Amino acid sequence: MKSRAKRFLWLRVALAGSALALVSACGSASSYEEPEDTASLPTELSVSAPAVDSNYFDGTPQEWIEAHVICLERYGLVAIPGDPNDSPSFEILDYDMPREEMFMFVQSCRDEIGSLPVTEPTEESVIEAHGWLMGQYRCFVAAGFDMEPPPSLESSLDQVARVGLFVFDPVEMAWDSVSDAHGNSSEYSWDELLALCPRSTEEWPQ
Repeated sequence: MKSRAKRFLWLRVALAGSALALVSACGSASSYEEPEDTASLPTELSVSAPAVDSNYFDGTPQEWIEAHVICLERYGLVAIPGDPNDSPSFEILDYDMPREEMFMFVQSCRDEIGSLPVTEPTEESVIEAHGWLMGQYRCFVAAGFDMEPPPSLESSLDQVARVGLFVFDPVEMAWDSVSDAHGNSSEYSWDELLALCPRSTEEWPQ
């Protein structure tokens, strides 16, 4: 039985230079509820959406990941850079502490290191990000996954207008289609899904 890793992401495509998507491993896009605070404590899979007064990290996403790996070592956590098929990410390996304490250390590192700067989403950036995500969605459909219908561009633009972000993660949707109620899959691992339709892909065929 294959299950999800404790992975933390800076999601390149969903952000696309803007705070466009907030993805949580605790629920799929179809179960998303509009957050009151998008800068809340990270879950197993999360995307930074910093508050206006957040301090910003002056460096590349990869340098941001490396800074977290070094910081977490000080708290006794072993973190490694994520799968190369993913957006820049880091994975926390087995940890001998309560989950809440582990998340507290992750948050402490984020407070120390700062958030990657984001800009306000524009209609053009939303259209670009949605188009890329539709390409990844089509990739999973072509691979035989029974996917839930994707959010339309119109609904995504409307969600951005209302709350400043939209939720659409084809990898999460593919995982939901092959996993049980406990979030485990006998068919694929998360990394195998990323290898099929990588988040690191620059452009999808039309």
